[in-house]
Amino acid sequence: AVLAAEAGSATGRKPLEQEGAVRGKQEAGMGGKLMVARNNKELWRQQSLAASVAAAAEAAARRVGLPPTMQEVPDHMLAAAVHMLSHKSGIEPLDKAVARGFLLVNTGAYEAAISMFDVLLGDFPNLIAGQLAKGSAYAMSGRFPEAVVSFTAALSVDPEAHDAWKRRAQVQAARGDEFLSHALNDITQAEVLAKGGDPDIYHQRGMIYHRLKDFRSGAKDFRRCLAANELEPVTWNSLGLCLAQLGDVEDAVAAYKRAVELKAEFKEAWLNLAQLHKDAGNGGEALKLFAMPLNLDSSYTQALHLRGQCHYGMGDMARALKDFTRAVELDATLSTCAHLAALCLQSLGEFREAVTRLDALLQREPSHACWYSRECILYYWQRLDRPLVAFNPDDELDPYLKEAQCRRYDPRTHPPLANYVRQGPPTAPLSDLGTPGGSPSSGMVQLVHCADVLGRWVQLDCPGFLANVRQHRQFGLAVISIAQRLRQHWLGLKYSGGAGFPVPNSSASRKGEPLVGPHPAHPGSCHLMEWRDLMDMSVRWRQISEPNDPVWWIDRLAPEAFEEGFGLQTPLVNGQLKVIRYYPYFPRAFRLMKELMASTLQGGEAGDLGRAAGAVLRGAESLAELYSAWGQGDFWVVSPCQSLVEPVRSMEGTRLTVQARPPGGFEFSIRTPGTPHRWREYDEELQALWEKLCAVVVDALPEHPPPNTESLAPGPFVDALLAGGAGAGMGQAQEADTVLRQVADAALKFFFYWVNFGPLSRGSAACGYAAVLGIFTALNIDVTRGVPKGLQMDWEAILRRYPGEFVDSTLHWMHPALHVTQDRDLLGGVPLVDDEIPDLGTALRAMNVPAAVPS
Repeated sequence: AVLAAEAGSATGRKPLEQEGAVRGKQEAGMGGKLMVARNNKELWRQQSLAASVAAAAEAAARRVGLPPTMQEVPDHMLAAAVHMLSHKSGIEPLDKAVARGFLLVNTGAYEAAISMFDVLLGDFPNLIAGQLAKGSAYAMSGRFPEAVVSFTAALSVDPEAHDAWKRRAQVQAARGDEFLSHALNDITQAEVLAKGGDPDIYHQRGMIYHRLKDFRSGAKDFRRCLAANELEPVTWNSLGLCLAQLGDVEDAVAAYKRAVELKAEFKEAWLNLAQLHKDAGNGGEALKLFAMPLNLDSSYTQALHLRGQCHYGMGDMARALKDFTRAVELDATLSTCAHLAALCLQSLGEFREAVTRLDALLQREPSHACWYSRECILYYWQRLDRPLVAFNPDDELDPYLKEAQCRRYDPRTHPPLANYVRQGPPTAPLSDLGTPGGSPSSGMVQLVHCADVLGRWVQLDCPGFLANVRQHRQFGLAVISIAQRLRQHWLGLKYSGGAGFPVPNSSASRKGEPLVGPHPAHPGSCHLMEWRDLMDMSVRWRQISEPNDPVWWIDRLAPEAFEEGFGLQTPLVNGQLKVIRYYPYFPRAFRLMKELMASTLQGGEAGDLGRAAGAVLRGAESLAELYSAWGQGDFWVVSPCQSLVEPVRSMEGTRLTVQARPPGGFEFSIRTPGTPHRWREYDEELQALWEKLCAVVVDALPEHPPPNTESLAPGPFVDALLAGGAGAGMGQAQEADTVLRQVADAALKFFFYWVNFGPLSRGSAACGYAAVLGIFTALNIDVTRGVPKGLQMDWEAILRRYPGEFVDSTLHWMHPALHVTQDRDLLGGVPLVDDEIPDLGTALRAMNVPAAVPS
């Protein structure tokens, strides 16, 4: 479909000439006069010549071949076509011949139509309708350059023929993105000449604007089109596409709904409506809506693809696998579906089949990014029987491989991978995990039940965040792992001469200072638990749970990337798009950026000039105004982050960045560079807070241990903590609240520096949430409610300079939700993760145990 190039199956619009031969304004015509007859004799000669040429043209078409329906055209049909013809010549044989040619175009007999118009135009080159019809036939058969020539010939005869401008614009758009500027010029000229008489021009231009990513202008044109005919479902759908790309979710939903109200079988609009709900985080409603286009067309591969992604984003790997597999069965070229299907198989423990599918995909597309997934799958598969505490991909996988995966480099041409030794299959015949023998143990059921309860705390009540049961599970398991390990560590610090918990260097992402002498429980080199070991537990579960996310410690990537400052980037505005997840924080981030820019100018040496410029910047009300006021191109400012270790030190927080993104847009993002200098500063802050937290807890424990604490088992920890004694303890309400506040202060400041630091390639915020809840759970502090609606703790921290401000604002809502539970152990009866999940294979099985509580 060419002349309505934006349409096809995506919008449901038919090519212009396929909508019938009598579309009035849609028909091409013959602008201007063919010739002027000065007397009857000359008129007779014109008629005679025209009749002769028309007969020759008909004969030429028949030699090429006519469809059965066009062998004999009823007189009434031909008369109707002539009546609706634009730019008539006034010479009956020519007008009939042109109308006959258009009927051929509309029935798909393009070559016959082209042959017919070749003859007509050979004798009557100024026949505008003939040039337009011939151009339409070329366009419909995919011969775009020839179509442009024909439409240009028509315009050379009559430059005011708006339909010629319009048709040439459509063909230019169909030729590819490099011709869109020409298409925009032509369709705008058509709009000027039509003077509002052809509303479809607005639709066509709106589609061009959409492809140019000028969604504001596109939405404006679609609304103009709807003002003339608000019963056009295709235009409503197109308006919804633009509004969705602008981040105007409610208006986009309304547009899609109107489209399907007008045309219930409009599967593309149903799909767009479903996808928008998914993007907004409304997974349950999205799945209901995805069923609509698939009920209309069960082989609709795009719907299967997008519904599969919705299932995947909600953590339902089995249903996602089913959709992706079906899509690939219908269309083997859907590489993204094939890749995601393999990742579902990995998540479900079906490693052999996952590798087989990736091998097939790489056979077709050797440069596909699934190459990295295959390497990681094989790495996991080889280590299914390895102790979980020794699972350490940050240490064992090639740093250049990890960096290239994050940046999605072509693995065939990326120089640092030239000497990379690829992963092989397991040396021993390890089985897959998809059908483990027997039911999960009672201890496993108890563990995942507790994990699922704790895991719901990570769910943000904000637009754009799907409820992902798999991520809830891994988060809960991370919280339990952290809480149990902290109890062991704190008991050791208090009652074992400060020994704390010994962490084997082989399981750590960073090697700590070795302890003197081997530890009996961990032979070999060990170090005393540090803040990074705390976070390793959270990171490890994140790596296990989501194979599609490259979650790596940035300092364990390629050393060159680390030295240069491997950067994280999160946009609030991307071009004209208001990013659903993060745009709610735009007003605060924008105010902060203006304040930082103005303060810099006013504090410099520019004097009155600097103060005036600062006032102008503060007065900007949009990115466009700020960019114009700055007047020096793209720019960024650093939000300061105040140190606790050295109060006079102001560290680099995040970089608020503005870059122009034509047409008419900007990228407004936060960027966090992971440089060695910055790494050292934040390492000091986090280690100091870790030591402060441990000191608060150890001081709260009684001087003399209650029974059963000598083994450093975490179970008796709560008894010790609530016993009071020489330590402050938490056995009484006043003492409990004091310790709670001290712990909350240290834990939240730890989170503050962690998210400002951003030491992971992705997932830093969720891993930080797990650490905070793990600290509270270890101390038997029950969190009775989640993060309030519309609030994201990482953004609350990133957009503040002082950790105390963040703690105060967080405790305002969090403190009433924190309760020291004194009548029971929050982890009572929950088996040790180390005992119940001893190896990587069991960890993957734990991720797939059926949910114990409603999600």
